[in-house]
Amino acid sequence: MSEFEDLFKNYDQNPVFQPPKQPENDQMNDFENYSKQIRINRTMLFLYIIISLFVSLLSGIYFMMKYPNDLTVVVAPTIVVSESSVLEYPYQIHITASFRNDNANAIPSAWLTTNLLSSTGEIIDPLLFESDNLEPGAIFNVDYTAYYNQEIYSYTEFSYGFDESALYYIIINLSSVLICSLLFLGIDKMMFSTNWKAFKLQPGKNIGKIIGGYFMVFVALFIASYIVSLLGGSESSANEDAIASMFSQDPLVLILLFLMLCVFTPITEEVIYRKVIFGFFDRKFGTIAAIIVSGAIFGLMHVISYGDFLQAIPYVFMGGVFGYIYHWSKKNIFVTIGVHFINNFISYLFYVLMAFGISIGI
Repeated sequence: MSEFEDLFKNYDQNPVFQPPKQPENDQMNDFENYSKQIRINRTMLFLYIIISLFVSLLSGIYFMMKYPNDLTVVVAPTIVVSESSVLEYPYQIHITASFRNDNANAIPSAWLTTNLLSSTGEIIDPLLFESDNLEPGAIFNVDYTAYYNQEIYSYTEFSYGFDESALYYIIINLSSVLICSLLFLGIDKMMFSTNWKAFKLQPGKNIGKIIGGYFMVFVALFIASYIVSLLGGSESSANEDAIASMFSQDPLVLILLFLMLCVFTPITEEVIYRKVIFGFFDRKFGTIAAIIVSGAIFGLMHVISYGDFLQAIPYVFMGGVFGYIYHWSKKNIFVTIGVHFINNFISYLFYVLMAFGISIGI
């Protein structure tokens, strides 16, 4: 055999391509990283639940120690519905009630509420009476008369009680999301670092996804609000009303609310609902299931404390869009945090304007 004979051998013209095998060490590293991320996700979810419960427990203990006594009923709430002598408003109501603060500390806010109902059960007028800074031994009196052009058929049972200041609840909620965010940044710093590097590689594209993602959220909320209105729901949820009630012209309050709503809430919620919950269902059942289930959980968690489950619809839609954006961004947490920030920041601006008496019609 000559040294040139190999040149004339008949080789297979269509050889089967054999991809290079991944080194076993790389496969092992991938498995270890995968397992590590699952452990990290479980740890963050556990911490989120424990911190939320712990902060709520501390809040409850503080409240009971500071205000051991309920409001003392001096005059039980009563309502008298009668005919009016005013032709334009032939129906009259008169509400009386009286309560005393028997605690050693002043009560920031005492309240009494009821709803006036029509013959079909629709709410004619939701009534709320409040007294701020009720000192120890002081009396909270209600003596209210009003006239209506629609018959008052019945009313809901009176509810009364008292509450802490808005600043108290801001500090409680801020503490929870602040602690969670800092712990998450420390526990999963590799994920945050990797996602941030990926974000910086294509900043224009990722910022475009943030802006586009916000408009997706806007459209989803518009559709969801229309559905809620068709089902007879109110324009805003109890969660939104609670947040709006925290706003005032106090600069400290506005700074703390900005940190709570626009900085630490987006970080905490995106890590939990997207990275952890979306990630779990994505691995187990696929992307569509992950978007639906994580969105549903996100929505329910925003209304479960108040029980107005119809108002979960906008939050479910929002959570679903966040899930889609997370998938669209190749699971870059900074993209969904950015969308969440813009959404909350715009709401924050509206609430600030309302606190200063500026109304913007949309």
